[in-house]
Amino acid sequence: MLYFAYGSNMDFEQMRKRCPSTITITKASLLNHRLAFTRFSDIRNGGVADVIPSETELVEGVTYDISDEDTVKLDVFENVAEGFYSRMDVRVTLPAGEIIEVFTYKATEEGEFKPTKAYMAHLINGAKYHGLSSEYTASLEAIETCD
Repeated sequence: MLYFAYGSNMDFEQMRKRCPSTITITKASLLNHRLAFTRFSDIRNGGVADVIPSETELVEGVTYDISDEDTVKLDVFENVAEGFYSRMDVRVTLPAGEIIEVFTYKATEEGEFKPTKAYMAHLINGAKYHGLSSEYTASLEAIETCD
């Protein structure tokens, strides 16, 4: 299955531990959305990533191909059964302009929370590893953390 990661799952090492079948396809952009931290994670002790509709912004991330079995495992990591996140089908734009359909996760919004430095390190490391734009990477580095 094709999956668009925009949060901590952009960190390839984390993703490989969670889903050993992970194959990186390419970086991608989710148009008309912005990155937000709308859910508080007791495990992370801070806000965790979400995508919110926005007419003027975009969220950069990476597309992976993962097995059906690993998709089920990823649902567990994303706490789908508990209602923290749900799967959402989206269309992302690839670097050459091609648009593909993938799934991603949408958080159950609770408010706005600051993420931790450790959590943001996953996003920043992933952005650098996958070659997301320098502007987007800088915007991730500029996000205020709670610690």
